[in-house]
Amino acid sequence: MLSPALPLIAPSLRASLTPPKTRTILPTGLAELDACLPGGGWPQGGLVELVQGHRPHPFCRQAAWSLLLPALQQLQRPLVEGDDTNPGWLGWVGDGGVSPYAPSLAAQGLDMHRFIWIATNRGDTPVAAAWAAEQLLRCESVQAVVLQGLAATPQAPSILRRLHYSAQANEKYLWVIRPVAAAQQASPAVLRLQWCVTDEAGLHVGLRVLKATGHPVDRTVLIPQASGALQQVLQAAQAMRRWRREEEAAHTAMPQREYPHAVVGQSPRALVA
Repeated sequence: MLSPALPLIAPSLRASLTPPKTRTILPTGLAELDACLPGGGWPQGGLVELVQGHRPHPFCRQAAWSLLLPALQQLQRPLVEGDDTNPGWLGWVGDGGVSPYAPSLAAQGLDMHRFIWIATNRGDTPVAAAWAAEQLLRCESVQAVVLQGLAATPQAPSILRRLHYSAQANEKYLWVIRPVAAAQQASPAVLRLQWCVTDEAGLHVGLRVLKATGHPVDRTVLIPQASGALQQVLQAAQAMRRWRREEEAAHTAMPQREYPHAVVGQSPRALVA
């Protein structure tokens, strides 16, 4: 029998007294990353935090799409083949350089008619963006929410706790993308990843696990950032840059040729004499 005092307990404490539910795991779509994550994918009903790297490559600005797109595609698929009753709505809150580009996302299989994008302005407070994300988490039709750009402010940990409890209570997938300074803050996330390395051509972005339940594998996973055709173009450009560097190095190492008809330091009159 529940204690009469239980309704008076703060929601955050009451959630901690409730036995945790078994989380549904959603494959990331990347077998190497699944092998590093407890359960083998994205956990449902909790906060997943994605922290930017220290030295971001220009491709890192769009790394979130490459990482999350396979999961978002799965969430919009019907639970039963031919059954379109599964709503599969997705929510994205924020901007910060990774705003959704509808034609590209539609071409990659997302149903943009079931995609909610709430753009934030520079003048908006973190509380306002988090409030919008929390309302989406409470919507029955929304399967997953992405909040982009929550800065490392003093109130950020309490904001994250509130969002974590909301995702837990509503059994939703929640990803929060944060700047590199956030890696130094405490977080209630059940899973915390950070972009860490990139190759020269920008073909891949590395991910490593900062925090996870269980025993995650401590290694860096490379996430492809381009389609097969674009990867071939980028690899060709990388090979061309490498060839040019080798040519310049070889040219610099070659001894300078001496020309007997050129006398350095003499004036034309002295040459005639």
